[in-house]
Amino acid sequence: MRSGSRIGAIVAGAVSLALLGTGAASAGQLGGCDSFGCGVVDNAVNQPVEICLNWGSSTCKPGQASYLAPGHTAGGNGTDIDGYYVPAGRRFAIWNGRPPNQISDVVDAGWHRIHNGTYISVRRVLPA
Repeated sequence: MRSGSRIGAIVAGAVSLALLGTGAASAGQLGGCDSFGCGVVDNAVNQPVEICLNWGSSTCKPGQASYLAPGHTAGGNGTDIDGYYVPAGRRFAIWNGRPPNQISDVVDAGWHRIHNGTYISVRRVLPA
């Protein structure tokens, strides 16, 4: 790879991360997916949801988390989301999959991994 291309890729990745933190649409690939096989998180609750941009061996890698604003979706179109976090003392009611084939579930506190091609919609925040 030419150094100009490498610098362009680094800048594009940094811009993607900056935009993702604001809940805006981002371009480019954050990690290991193609346009149709990326992890996606939809935030349908009235508080930010912490998402993971790069998963480690058992949790989100340090410095790789960002907050997804209420009413926004992150991932897809070449941008991969690897997980989401449920705060201590809370549970999330989620849809796993895109309508009309979604499966309702309730998940406990902690980090939850999202594999490529998975669509998660956080629908409600519940007490633990």
